[in-house]
Amino acid sequence: WAPLNPRTLLARNAADFAHFQQPALGAPPDGLPAGHPIVGFFGAMDSWFDVELVRHAALERPNYQFVLIGAVYDAPMERLQELPNVHLFGHQSYAALPDWLHRFDVCIIPFKINTVTQATDPVKFYEYIAAGKPVVATRMPELAPYRQVTYLAGNADTVEVDV
Repeated sequence: WAPLNPRTLLARNAADFAHFQQPALGAPPDGLPAGHPIVGFFGAMDSWFDVELVRHAALERPNYQFVLIGAVYDAPMERLQELPNVHLFGHQSYAALPDWLHRFDVCIIPFKINTVTQATDPVKFYEYIAAGKPVVATRMPELAPYRQVTYLAGNADTVEVDV
């Protein structure tokens, strides 16, 4: 749009840094699995959420605990609910998210690559890195500028990182 209006500014997504940088306080949230490492996700689970990718990771890493937080809409979560190392906690309050986040060992953004996600700049990425967490995400174009601080996965078997 800049050629049409030289005062155009691209404002990317961001996060409330102070909110997500808060350390975990008190006892772990109810139901949090005791084992580590914990692979965590929070956000809506809809048609863009790659259930099969998460299932593959959970089957490949049976000793890892996969903690998924958020409302489920159009994602076939039954494929994940049958796995003993996948835990769904439903919607949690915004105030509680830092407490969960600081107990994750790594955060994931397992989105299918499609016309919607090719234009998605996920807020959760900024929330995750505000807490200093490593992030593994599918190769969304909007995350490409951050490839030096993010592990980008092309598919279930490949993860890239620039160092």
